[in-house]
Amino acid sequence: MKFKASILILLGLFTVQPAIAHDESSSIKIYCEKKWPGNFKLTTHCLMHQKKAQHSILSKAKFINPNLLAHCRDKWHPDLELVNYCINQHFTQQLEVQAEILAKSQLPTAISSTIMAQCKNKWNRDIEKVNFCLNQQLSAYNSTQ
Repeated sequence: MKFKASILILLGLFTVQPAIAHDESSSIKIYCEKKWPGNFKLTTHCLMHQKKAQHSILSKAKFINPNLLAHCRDKWHPDLELVNYCINQHFTQQLEVQAEILAKSQLPTAISSTIMAQCKNKWNRDIEKVNFCLNQQLSAYNSTQ
C-alpha cells in the first residue's frame, strides 16, 4: 500500500490527503532507516533531503510527463532525491534543445515567444511534443516568408 500511495502522489493523480501523505512519509522514513541503520544523524539528514525532493516532485507534478516520471521512478525509487534529479536532468536537456531550436530559427523574439507559448500551452506535460510542435511551427512560419 505504501508503494502504491507513493506512485499516486508522485503521478499527481490524486490530491494529497493526510492519509496518503502520511503513507509517503512512512515509506521515506523506512527508506532512510534502512539506508542508515542506527545512525540517527544521517537518518535525519536523509529524511530532510528526501522530503525536500518529494516536495519538489509534487510542486512540478502537473508539468511532468507521466512516462518520464515512470522512467525516473522505476530507475531510482525509493530514493526520491535521485528521482527528482532524473526529472530535472531531463527538463534541463529539453530546455537546451528548445533554446537551440529557437536560436537556429533566427526569428524575432516576439514571434519565437508566441510560438513557444502556444506549444507549451498545448503540450505542457510532454516536452518531446513541445519540441515537435516548435519544429512544426517554425517550418510553417518559414514557409510563409
